[in-house]
Amino acid sequence: EEAAEQSNYYESIRLEHQILFSVPVEVKKNTLQYIVDEIISTERKYVADMEKVLVVSRGTHPETGADASFAQEYKNFLEERCPEKVDAVFGNMEQIYSNQTNFLHALESPQVDIKAVAHTFLEFEDLFRLYPRYFRNTPKANAAVKELSFLIKEKQERINDKLDLSAYLLTPIQRLGKYKLFLENIIKQLQKDDRPIGLVQLSLDMVKKYMSKGNDAVALASILFSPLHTKDYGSFIAREKFTVLKPKKAEMMVFLFEGVVVFTVEDPKNLEQFVYQKSIRTHDLRIATFDNDNTIQLTDFTKTKRRNSSKHTYILDTKSPKVKEAWKLQIEDILWKQMKKIKENTLKAYQKSDETPVPVRKNPRKREQRAKSTGDTELVKESISSPAECKQVGFNEEDFDFSRSSIQCCPFDISGYGSFLLMDEFKVRKPKKMKIMVFLFQKIVIFTKKQLNEEAFYYIGSVKMDQISVLPQGKNMKILQLKDHLASARFHKETVFSLEAASEYIQLQWRRTVEKCLWGQLIQARRHGGFSGT
Repeated sequence: EEAAEQSNYYESIRLEHQILFSVPVEVKKNTLQYIVDEIISTERKYVADMEKVLVVSRGTHPETGADASFAQEYKNFLEERCPEKVDAVFGNMEQIYSNQTNFLHALESPQVDIKAVAHTFLEFEDLFRLYPRYFRNTPKANAAVKELSFLIKEKQERINDKLDLSAYLLTPIQRLGKYKLFLENIIKQLQKDDRPIGLVQLSLDMVKKYMSKGNDAVALASILFSPLHTKDYGSFIAREKFTVLKPKKAEMMVFLFEGVVVFTVEDPKNLEQFVYQKSIRTHDLRIATFDNDNTIQLTDFTKTKRRNSSKHTYILDTKSPKVKEAWKLQIEDILWKQMKKIKENTLKAYQKSDETPVPVRKNPRKREQRAKSTGDTELVKESISSPAECKQVGFNEEDFDFSRSSIQCCPFDISGYGSFLLMDEFKVRKPKKMKIMVFLFQKIVIFTKKQLNEEAFYYIGSVKMDQISVLPQGKNMKILQLKDHLASARFHKETVFSLEAASEYIQLQWRRTVEKCLWGQLIQARRHGGFSGT
């Protein structure tokens, strides 16, 4: 049966364009119409389930008046014993129900199609605005239901209902997730037939927005006694129970938000809520992981500069590689976004400036003539400005002396560019094909070319580390791609250095080393005023 249904399901995709353009079709329903019908049928059940809940809480059924005696008895109990629990249990469900009924009537209009469904979602945005408030009340509702569990169980048996009150209270939260799935399925079907998805995509984005706000609200409402402002948190990403090994061993619920990591412990009176203990803003966060265990180290580096670092380093035992990898990727994603924002702000500042930075060269024409006489050509035409002098950062003297003495015709002093890290021969694919020797310093990448029967390398170009980013790895594992954001902005054309290494190992070594430099750059930028660094 399942195979037959699936066959019919995909066969009906061929008729999608006829529905979209109101062309007469055969009586047999197509995929999109099945989705529309399912949205409407599940919407009817959803509204009916809310009616059951509101019957229990308010005392009368809107049409039949069924179970009125039970409902009135339950309501009387709440008003006499704990009247404050009524609002705690149901939140703004009655307001949602009122708007949801109108939403259902709009969906049930004659000749409803995909376009009409998408319009209905967008027209009822005020309905979806009510959901984050309901989400926010969830911890209070769960606590109240747990406190009244004996009474609720007794009433459930009396009316012979298969679902308890908690299940009905969960339906509004689940419903948003179902809307999301329905709209995603519609988009998939439209894309398969190469049809526009704009209106449906707007509806999906709107639902996702209020789902995200709802999840944020639930997470914030479950954290007690937090000194943080609501704006400090950002979007909620994940939460997980960890064994914190250091600075003090304890079982903690750790919340990951876009703007902060919050460490909490369970409230002994209510296991659905958590008491704030410590937090680290993601702007001040440093992460470390190791291959031989399942731990994650989170450090507040702004505090470790002045105090004992062990007190501000949290070692989390994830207990499984899967959880460790998930949290590692999520945190790194936040930090890479911070790096991207720093670079974007740097470019904006550059574009707003009246004067364009020009390389400081005593006699650039003479250098060009020398390059031509030896057969060299410029790798980048005036796209790299000469880096300003900066303080040396603990480099290895032997390595640095070798690299400095071996680079000839360099238009500036490279002694201020930090540690010498790597040098290797690459085949340059972009912007021009040639074999070059590339030197990697802590704050600059220098491109050179070696002449036959000579041990020296002649400078042909450079790019500062604070204006590059590493592009994602492609199919060829030997190629490392570095994008120069400053040159791209100046010439209104993407400037990418495509370097082919002799082996995959060399490419991986360079990729990791450059990324490590960029991480250090991010930390320095955050230490000196957040996103205003250069």
